Amino acid sequence: MGESLSWLDIPGIAANSLWIVGLAVLLAAWSWASYEASTMNQKVTARLETFPNTLWLDAGQALFAAGLLATEHRWWAKIVWGGWLLWMIGQGGWHWRNRGADVDGRS
Repeated sequence: MGESLSWLDIPGIAANSLWIVGLAVLLAAWSWASYEASTMNQKVTARLETFPNTLWLDAGQALFAAGLLATEHRWWAKIVWGGWLLWMIGQGGWHWRNRGADVDGRS
């Protein structure tokens, strides 16, 4: 049975699934924020700026960047995607640490 699956590129499938799942998380975050905005009579962008929506956006972008980093072959692009990944991880940590705080002056 192991011989019949030798054509599968498991690492490639795993790497590509990262960016696909990242885009799915971003779409789900937008959809949820849109639903919240419609029930609260607000703009979608106003809901996207609230916790935990910000954390979902950070997670989706981090997964997307990780997938592109894993599939990229050019050295300069690896630096770009790696930098973006680190930025999103840092931003997600900042959003987590400041959850519930009025960090931008709006509530």
